[in-house]
Amino acid sequence: MPFWDPYDKLIEPQIADLDNAPSGGFAGSITAALFLRRFVEKPEKYIHFDIYSWQQSAGVLGPKGGITQGPRAILLALNELLFI
Repeated sequence: MPFWDPYDKLIEPQIADLDNAPSGGFAGSITAALFLRRFVEKPEKYIHFDIYSWQQSAGVLGPKGGITQGPRAILLALNELLFI
């Protein structure tokens, strides 16, 4: 994800030290990357998988709420790559 610094102000809350979900309820992939960058020693050398795992309303995939197809697919792919 690109680190677009003008978005950095979106994760500066008025009350807490840091906010990972700026106004609107969803952080967005760039603000999520900016949030995570604050917790790594070498931010130019880390990987961030932005896995949107939330279903806004009930549908074919199941009821409203958290869904896990994306994270499961990534874990299975990594498992195949790392443990062949």
